[in-house]
Amino acid sequence: MTSHSLPDQYTGMTGTARAFQLLNSAGCWSDQLFDVLSLNILSQITAISPKATYYPEDLTCMVTIKWNLNSLPYSMQRFGYYLTAKKLIDLFLIIRGLLSSEVLLVALKKRYRVNYGINPNSYFNRLMAVPFRAKDIIADKTEFGRPDVALVLTQLSYYYSGLNDSQLIQCFVRLSKTESNPASTYEQWIPAEEQDGVPLSIKQWKGVNLKDYQQQTQDIFSTLRYNMLVVNYFLNHFVFPREAKQFPHKLVSSALDLSSSLRSKITTGFSGTNDTQLLFPVHIQQYDLLELQKTDAIVVNNFL
Repeated sequence: MTSHSLPDQYTGMTGTARAFQLLNSAGCWSDQLFDVLSLNILSQITAISPKATYYPEDLTCMVTIKWNLNSLPYSMQRFGYYLTAKKLIDLFLIIRGLLSSEVLLVALKKRYRVNYGINPNSYFNRLMAVPFRAKDIIADKTEFGRPDVALVLTQLSYYYSGLNDSQLIQCFVRLSKTESNPASTYEQWIPAEEQDGVPLSIKQWKGVNLKDYQQQTQDIFSTLRYNMLVVNYFLNHFVFPREAKQFPHKLVSSALDLSSSLRSKITTGFSGTNDTQLLFPVHIQQYDLLELQKTDAIVVNNFL
């Protein structure tokens, strides 16, 4: 279905006209109320649809089209559908990887604050999830080796614990000073909460006063502390960009690499014992100095 202003050469009408024709048909009528999912879909369609205003109001001969600046512009409308589809495909591939590689299964089998969690020690200076030895006992100087497992467990940790006051302040400071349209982002957070539990004063961004300490502690923080969208916002801007960096190449070396036969120069190493000489690669030779050949006997004598 074309989105151009000119009629399609096959249907003889524009995409908007055809859409309204289908909506007005009996096949789209129902005597049931819209559920939450249907209302959400209709709201998303409304967000990317232009608003037509006719003038004079009693006539339909002239019209003004107003596009939502926060949604897809007219020139990018059809290409935007491609980007949206590509984003959905990427999400499906991520889900497929989490399921096929059993990353999600391994993460869900672990117990929060028993097998993993966030280290609250300020000297640790890490915000990613780390292994635990037992209930609230952190395994010092350890971290998860697989990056995908670390990412999933980090998200689960913050979903369980929620954000503290300082982390929420970070989110709101960035939202007010960095985001070009903070109201749009904030209006996505509020519907995720039960509307009966959201104070009326903070349902809209213009009602939020970051200088009001009482409103922060009693209304905003208590309402959005466990909000998954707010947690994702904190992770995407303050945790993952700093601690989930990966380099395109990884430098790994061992003793075998240092003594590889591919090296042009001879590498000399020193070892205090010779009990592992049979485990060396074939191209490595051990030379025992004459004055040190009695070392093994001295060690045995010390043990006895």
